[in-house]
Amino acid sequence: MENQHQHPTIVQKVVNQLHLSSSLSQDVQARYGGFQRPVIHQRQFAYGNYSNAGLQHPMSCRAAQDLSLISANASPVFVQAPAEKGFAGFVIDFLMGGVSAAVSKTAAAPIERVKLLIQNQDEMIKAGRLSEPYKGIGDCFKRTIQEEGFSSLWRGNTG
Repeated sequence: MENQHQHPTIVQKVVNQLHLSSSLSQDVQARYGGFQRPVIHQRQFAYGNYSNAGLQHPMSCRAAQDLSLISANASPVFVQAPAEKGFAGFVIDFLMGGVSAAVSKTAAAPIERVKLLIQNQDEMIKAGRLSEPYKGIGDCFKRTIQEEGFSSLWRGNTG
């Protein structure tokens, strides 16, 4: 059993990644005497042409258990939270959202109307409201404006 290679645990790999990528690792090493790297784990883990540097020197079990030391000694960064807007801020945000929705719906209304006309052209031909099928989007726009007027492109925008 002693001759078999022991593979690092997932916790050891994660701790090693934290150690390699953390700017706090030097501070933690200075305070706690560094992390032990056992000889049995000092072989390179490579797959094809790629190797993961984080897997080359996994941490010992002691370092994995002391993971709380890294987070406990990390200097926190405090950011001021935005101030509450209150009821007036809520009303302004609510109205701005409503106005933006109305503007975007009005801007897209002609495209939506033409889409619906093209989708329903078979039913309109059966009902006698349309003489021949539309040849495309441009033809639908042109015929709708000629037959019903420019403002008809916004018909149905209120619902």
